Amino acid sequence: MARQRLACIFVALFHQRNNIMQISFLAIALIIRSFMAIEQAPDHTGSIGCRGHQIEEQVSVPEATDVVLQSVDGGLSWQGAGTGLPADVHAYAVLADDDEVLLGAYSGLYRSNTALSAPAWQREFFMNDNITGIFPGQAGPYVVCYNQGFFQNLTGTDIWMPVHNNLEDKSVYAVLENGAGALFVGCESGIFKSVDQGNTWLQVYNGPRVTSLAVANGVLVGSTTRGILRSTDAGEHWDWALNSNEPSLSVRHIREGFVAILQGDRTFEPVKINELMLSTDGGASWQRMSESLPEALRDVYALEEVGEYLFACSENGIFRSEDRGKTWKHVLAAPAGKGDFFKLSACGKSIFTLVINGC
Repeated sequence: MARQRLACIFVALFHQRNNIMQISFLAIALIIRSFMAIEQAPDHTGSIGCRGHQIEEQVSVPEATDVVLQSVDGGLSWQGAGTGLPADVHAYAVLADDDEVLLGAYSGLYRSNTALSAPAWQREFFMNDNITGIFPGQAGPYVVCYNQGFFQNLTGTDIWMPVHNNLEDKSVYAVLENGAGALFVGCESGIFKSVDQGNTWLQVYNGPRVTSLAVANGVLVGSTTRGILRSTDAGEHWDWALNSNEPSLSVRHIREGFVAILQGDRTFEPVKINELMLSTDGGASWQRMSESLPEALRDVYALEEVGEYLFACSENGIFRSEDRGKTWKHVLAAPAGKGDFFKLSACGKSIFTLVINGC
């Protein structure tokens, strides 16, 4: 099987122009490819109180050496899951999908199996490093490289094809398929659309940086540094659904509708808190999702839906809600000596989170 996959790569490269150098890199990379294992740290628990809560919560406290953590019990406990990763890996993106999980880092791309009780990572042969995003795709996942565009993996192979060759703006922050044959990317200069798998691109919105995209029932929304955009005509035209002076950090679709996070103004005292905003009418109108967030979530910057639960991330760690955002339980504390930035991805019973040192 390994020989067949290797043969596929060489055949694909020989049938593309200007790829003799890539073939040389491939041969060299396969010879020098090696892996380093980091020590899997045991899980500890600690009692951490949140101001504004009457009951202290029992939370997992990861070791400072843990870069990727895994939970198989709905986020109640977390274990180190970094076996096979270099000790000094700087990870920025994670995507769990079907039976595999991908991890993007400054040093490249790593792959593991979600079915393993203790994931063992292997470095993927990938021509570019400095990976900042991984997104799902019908024909295979997309990987974004910092200021270098993005690539798609052909399912069942080791082949990664560039999708950005004719894309004007290579500073890609978000990748989204709308389920109707169109591909969208959020970039530094706005939003671009392709209907032919990235062979040609049309800029459908020219404006501030677009950091995330979501789609549901034919409606597309995007978060920007000035608020939230919305399109109801397959992404051909975009209008402001929520125009503000505060950036929208992210936008997602959950069971109730679209949910976005607006960053509070930090220019003057008192500093405004971040807001969870919910739209139940396809992004036409937005209301606060919760009238009163716990103090430890007042700087919330990410929200994900995993099964029946909602998970929110802040500088204090990760919180879980069992009642659709009405109350929150602190389930993972930010480790001492590590960054306070988390990224979540889930597949089945496995939830993976990155502990990122810096942003």
